[in-house]
Amino acid sequence: MIEHSDIENVSLISIGEQFILAKSYNTSQLLSISERFGIWHDYHHFIGSVENHVKTRGWHSVVGEMIKIDFQLGGDGLGYAKGVEFHFFDASMEKNTMVTTLSETTLQQYALEGKNALFTGYQGHHINNKANYPEMKYDPDNLVLVNNTTHDLIENNPTLLPKVNNTGKVKRSFDRGNFGQFALGMLLTGVFGFLFGFLAHFVSVYIYQKKRIPNYWDSERMAELAKQSAFVGLTSMGFALIINILGYLGILLVFTVSKISFDETGIQFLFIGIYALYGIVGVLINSAIKRESPVINLFVVAGFSLITIVVSLPTVFFTGVSKLIGWMICYGVSIFIRLNAMKKSDLKIQESR
Repeated sequence: MIEHSDIENVSLISIGEQFILAKSYNTSQLLSISERFGIWHDYHHFIGSVENHVKTRGWHSVVGEMIKIDFQLGGDGLGYAKGVEFHFFDASMEKNTMVTTLSETTLQQYALEGKNALFTGYQGHHINNKANYPEMKYDPDNLVLVNNTTHDLIENNPTLLPKVNNTGKVKRSFDRGNFGQFALGMLLTGVFGFLFGFLAHFVSVYIYQKKRIPNYWDSERMAELAKQSAFVGLTSMGFALIINILGYLGILLVFTVSKISFDETGIQFLFIGIYALYGIVGVLINSAIKRESPVINLFVVAGFSLITIVVSLPTVFFTGVSKLIGWMICYGVSIFIRLNAMKKSDLKIQESR
C-alpha cells in the first residue's frame, strides 16, 4: 500500500481535477437557471410596457401573460387552477368576495399564448376603480380575471381594497425554482465529486499494486484501500462543492445584470473566467497585505488559468448526457497521472534507502 503522505499527494491531484471537472457537474441545472433569468428579464420588460399590450389586446392580456410566465417559472399559473380570490363592493356598498377558477382548457390556452390568447370568456377586472385610482390603471396586482357573464354585475370599488399578489406569486415561482435547481446541482456536484475521487484513487492503486505483486490484494488490504479512497473522495467532494459554489455566486451575478441566456458551453467558459478573476483578486489582496508586488503572482494566476482552459477542453464542449464522455476522458487521464505519481513515489522511497 502507498504511504499516508503519498495519499495526501494524490489528494492534491484530486483537488486539481476538481478545478477541471467541478464546473461541468451541474451545468444542466445552471442552464435551467440561465433560461429562467431570461424569462425573468422578459417579465420585467412586459411589466414596464403593460400599457402597450392593453391597447391592442385588452386588460385580460395582462393577467394572461403573467399566467404564462408563472407556468414557465414552475408556478401554478398564479393559482387560477385552484381559484383566485378578490374583493369588491356591490351597489349597496356591501363587501363581497369572488373566486375565479379557470378550467384546464382555459389555463392551457393562457399558458401557451399568454397575452396573445384568443377570446377565453374572461375579462380583466380592476379591483380598485381605474377612474378613481388612475395610478393603479396598469398595475398588474390590481387586475384579476372574471367570467364575462358576471363581470357586468360587479360594482367597481369606490374605496381602496387590498390588491391581489400577481407579481409576488411570479417572484416566488422564480426564487423557488432557482433554489430547487441550485440544490439539485449542488447534490449532483457532491455525488459526482465523491465518486470521481473515490473511483480514480481506488482503480489506480488497485492496478498499480496488482502489476507489482499479483497476489497482493486480500480482504484486509481491499478494506484499507476503500477507506483511503473514501478519504480522497471526500476531499474531491468538498473541494468540488467549494469551487462550484464560488463559481455559482459569480455566475448568479452575471445572470442578474445580464440580459443574455448562456448555453452549457458558455456557462463552463464563464466558470473558467470567474475562477481566474477570483485568483487575481486573491493575489491582489494577498500582495497588499504582505506589501509585495503582485506582478509575478499575477503571471502565475494567468498561467494557471491558461492551463485550466487547455486541460478543460475535453469537458467544455460536451454537454447534456454527452458530458459523460468528457468525464471518462478526464477519468482516463487521471488514472494515468496517478499511476505515474505512485511510480515516482516508489522510486524516491527506493533511492532514500
